[in-house]
Amino acid sequence: MKYETVITRRNGGNHNPPATKKAWKWLDVCSKEYRSPRLYHLVFCAYKELAAYMGYQGYRTNKALLKDLMQRLRRKGIRCSYRACREIDEGPKGDHLHVFLCCEAAVANPAQVLNLTTDGWLYRYAKDVGAYVHLNEPKDPMHSGQRYMSLPPSKPEKILDAKVWITYLFKRRTKPDYGEIYTSSRTL
Repeated sequence: MKYETVITRRNGGNHNPPATKKAWKWLDVCSKEYRSPRLYHLVFCAYKELAAYMGYQGYRTNKALLKDLMQRLRRKGIRCSYRACREIDEGPKGDHLHVFLCCEAAVANPAQVLNLTTDGWLYRYAKDVGAYVHLNEPKDPMHSGQRYMSLPPSKPEKILDAKVWITYLFKRRTKPDYGEIYTSSRTL
């Protein structure tokens, strides 16, 4: 299958090839339209010690957190867009949301909002609603140990690696049997 990658093969196959095709096109557009595009992979899940006490409601809380994150980035002058999927894991993550976030970094550094230290806005804001945010870093050494992938059009190997990376959203394993699974921003 055209949209199978090492990631989807290890995880039961590709759950949604048409959405994969759209995500790959989105990465191409981000690479061309943003002056300094960065791709981040965030995971929103329950903060175990606080979730019940803070009223954490799984997907509803995660989607609200994503909406507030996007609003915060835009208010800071950071152009951004995302692709995301819901997953339900029987393990510690439970009902969680994977988000691939593409940000324009030429004008303002997205790290000012995506700072996950205990005094960073995103960490504190998520904790206040009973959620925890984890930042998955790219593994390939071509990304120089950064917490994101840069996507310059002059580096097709990085864009190709990003396309493989984003297929994590479309792996079959841990997808729910009902309800909304995929979501994305409307604008680039």
